[in-house]
Amino acid sequence: MVRLLLTVALVAATMAVSPAHAKDMNGKFGVGLTQTLGGVSGLGLRYFGTRRLAFEVDFGVSFIDRDNERASTEVLFAAGVFYALVQHRYANLMLGIRGDVGLLTTPPNSSQTVTVSEAIDTQTKSTTTEVDSAALQFNIEIPLIVEYFFSDSFAINLAVGLVIIFVPKDGAILETSGPGAVVEAGDIGFGLGAGGLLGSAGFTFYF
Repeated sequence: MVRLLLTVALVAATMAVSPAHAKDMNGKFGVGLTQTLGGVSGLGLRYFGTRRLAFEVDFGVSFIDRDNERASTEVLFAAGVFYALVQHRYANLMLGIRGDVGLLTTPPNSSQTVTVSEAIDTQTKSTTTEVDSAALQFNIEIPLIVEYFFSDSFAINLAVGLVIIFVPKDGAILETSGPGAVVEAGDIGFGLGAGGLLGSAGFTFYF
């Protein structure tokens, strides 16, 4: 039993102090699926500028048509910076800060009719098309991300952390769940422990 405990302790100490087991991410560029704590889901691009420092951009776009007319356009965007606190051969533990942006535009319900009176006693009707209405939402998050490598190129990631949600006056655009999730206009939500197995799961393929 003593020999087993010594062996386990020796292996643990070796993994803790030996950099040979850490994956070198310097210069690695990856693409994949990202789901942020703040509600952005879509294509994720990540680049490690150094061995431990990574920069990430995520975006998604959706168009909804109703009765052969555009009903809404939604643009989701996120940008973040991450630092690898712990690096091993098969896993990284990263802490970062990320901003989430959601933009929703909707066309007017109908055209506005304007009556123009001229100098003579006649009236001419002109139709002026209303501009699209737009709503914007910002969220801020501090995610703690675990990234597990199945190979040198493919990894999955899960996240948990702190998220601050700012709901605009037109209502929520970014979909969030868990602690701090709010949808009412003008609300501000704080969530510690946001994330989860499905709410933040994603993958990255590194080149």
